[in-house]
Amino acid sequence: MTAKSSATLGIEDILTDTAEVQLASFNAAIEFWSQWVHQTTQLSKSIEKKLDSFKSNPNQPIELLMEITEDNRAFMREINTLPREVANKFVSEIDRLKKKSGAVKKPSAKPTRRARAKT
Repeated sequence: MTAKSSATLGIEDILTDTAEVQLASFNAAIEFWSQWVHQTTQLSKSIEKKLDSFKSNPNQPIELLMEITEDNRAFMREINTLPREVANKFVSEIDRLKKKSGAVKKPSAKPTRRARAKT
């Protein structure tokens, strides 16, 4: 078995790092959209329940409007925290993948300068 050149090792490091970032990105995107779908589904069910209740007793339209408005506010507060939470999970995922792959890599040797021919 031949020893790998520093160029080959460098390329392997780049490919590994790229794959780790891509995997962490996919996982973060999946987390973001699954949380978004979950929170949006909860809001939708809540509004549907309130509308059904209103249809059976239409005497309090202002109360219904206030309840739906409050549900929307709560939804927006939750959704606004989602990007930060997912970004933190992304960074944690990168760290986890680095540890898993034993990515405490030695910096590659400094390339030597070739002498230029004087012309």
